[in-house]
Amino acid sequence: MTAPDPRVPLDLDGDVFAWLLGASDSAICVARRADGTLSRVNEAFERLTGLPAAELVGRQAVEIGLLGEVRQAHRALELKAQGSIRGREIIRTGSGELREVDFAAQVVSVGDEDHVVVVMRLASEAPAELTLRRRDAILETVSFAADRFLRGGD
Repeated sequence: MTAPDPRVPLDLDGDVFAWLLGASDSAICVARRADGTLSRVNEAFERLTGLPAAELVGRQAVEIGLLGEVRQAHRALELKAQGSIRGREIIRTGSGELREVDFAAQVVSVGDEDHVVVVMRLASEAPAELTLRRRDAILETVSFAADRFLRGGD
């Protein structure tokens, strides 16, 4: 099976996408690619960051303090060049605690605007390579489900 085309528009308010966000035990956030403003987060992301969705959505990761400005700029350049990235990062929670996470990020089209879907999990929860493969699988599943949903498939 080939991965769905990430340029196919994704419906952030679609039932399938909402279900995937809610069903995942991995932390997932969606941010506008242009400015990094978070538009959706799931409960696992709230638990990981220690911040409620109301304090996350509509704000940038740098503004919240999750990532430093230099790190976010570096990751944005990687995404621009590659379209998707994965790796390990240090984030700062709402309480100031530093947490090491494994992540995968993919650029997706939402309407006429590019967004970035980021899937992450604490690095200590699984060996790094296994965690990265899981993130890739979740991203592929989200893209596939969105593609089928938008094309009217079953």
